[in-house]
Amino acid sequence: MISATMLNKTNGFYVFILIILCIGCGKKTHEMMTTEEALPKPVLTSSNFNINVTISRMEINDVLNEMIRNTFQDGFTYEDGYKISTKPNGPIDLQAIQQQLIIQLPIAIELIPSGIFNKFHATGGLKLQLVSQFEIFEQNLLVKTEIKQYQWTNKPVVQVLGLKIPIEGIANYILKKYKQTICNSIDESIMRNIRLDQLSKNLKNEFQQPVYSSDDHLIHVYANPTELAVGPMQMNGDQLQIPVIFYFESVLSDSMPGDFQGACSFSVRPHSEMQSNLNIQSRIPISYIEQRIRQQVEQQSFGSGVSKVKVNRIQLSAFGKYMTLELNTEGSFKGDLVMRFKPQFDDQDRKLILEEFSLKAKKGVSLNKILFSLFKGIAESRIKNSIEDQLNLTLKEFELNAHKMLDHYEWVNGIVVAGSLLNYSLKNIQFYDERLYFNLEAHLNLEANIQKINRDKLVFYKL
Repeated sequence: MISATMLNKTNGFYVFILIILCIGCGKKTHEMMTTEEALPKPVLTSSNFNINVTISRMEINDVLNEMIRNTFQDGFTYEDGYKISTKPNGPIDLQAIQQQLIIQLPIAIELIPSGIFNKFHATGGLKLQLVSQFEIFEQNLLVKTEIKQYQWTNKPVVQVLGLKIPIEGIANYILKKYKQTICNSIDESIMRNIRLDQLSKNLKNEFQQPVYSSDDHLIHVYANPTELAVGPMQMNGDQLQIPVIFYFESVLSDSMPGDFQGACSFSVRPHSEMQSNLNIQSRIPISYIEQRIRQQVEQQSFGSGVSKVKVNRIQLSAFGKYMTLELNTEGSFKGDLVMRFKPQFDDQDRKLILEEFSLKAKKGVSLNKILFSLFKGIAESRIKNSIEDQLNLTLKEFELNAHKMLDHYEWVNGIVVAGSLLNYSLKNIQFYDERLYFNLEAHLNLEANIQKINRDKLVFYKL
């Protein structure tokens, strides 16, 4: 599972971008809106992280040994009274091909007959080759294990009056008779350990809290995991490679969307891709943006001399592609001004610009044309340009820090993430239902190395 913390740091930089964008936006009154500016409700786009996860053979072997020791240490007792006790007896060799795990498992084995012969224990050493094929059907993990072959490393003997009597033939007969029962027991243990319904609940619980919050704790990034898929596995040297595809939705908002409550599904995919796509949809309330602008603009003076104007109050509205900011001013102009612009992202230069900037006096208020021209120049050169500079400086900081966070960073205890940020963009900037919507889209390459598997998360069953 991919932890909620994995999104935490990267999304933080996105939040900074979004908040500064909000500061730079103005408001528009509804009477100025046209039919063309009315846009449909924005669509939430899913994200997918394609992560090449690697785990060392040594770490996997340690976990498998612990699983076998805890699960099978009491052995199996079958219907006609035979009991077979097993325990690990040497290092495990693991191979992986597609959705198959091939395990060379050395075990110490004890055969205990029933009835009056139960004091005659047969002991020996055995190397099993197990092949486990797994699939997911209707959100249930299906595992099919077969014993492809076995070899006695210590031929079985039984102690009778101090003598060791070889019973390899009898032991082979018992193993052949019960090998399917042994495989069924292994499959049952695996499926009881990996319970997809519980994994789905645990994963959803991890994301009940925001993965990031702004400094004022009013705006948050929420993520909704929808599917976790596993691609074809393979061994590469001493590393097991597992392609993991993590699908999720994410929003930047003041509250978690009501539809972020469904279960997370699981699947097995025949192939995987290298590139990851991150989409964060902004749903910031206009009232929050207005408050941020108020802190930056109200009671501030702009210009000097005869062109000096002080902003007393602001009022913000937005619709369609445009924002409009009404400013109540005093000084060289006493009255109400209306500032309007359309935020856009320049993909070629990878920077934000404020297009179609306009400033005019509100209807019914006269303004000296020379003073108005001076103030408009100040507003455009100082306010508009400073907003753009802030936005693009923050974008550059995001890019630099994103590269840093993908440079072999330990996101979660025991899990180190590496990768690269390929590109990013802001798209579909619009205003709907008193909220600022846009999509931050980023393309990344991601890989993760699980250096330590948390044993506390494993559940062992004794059969």
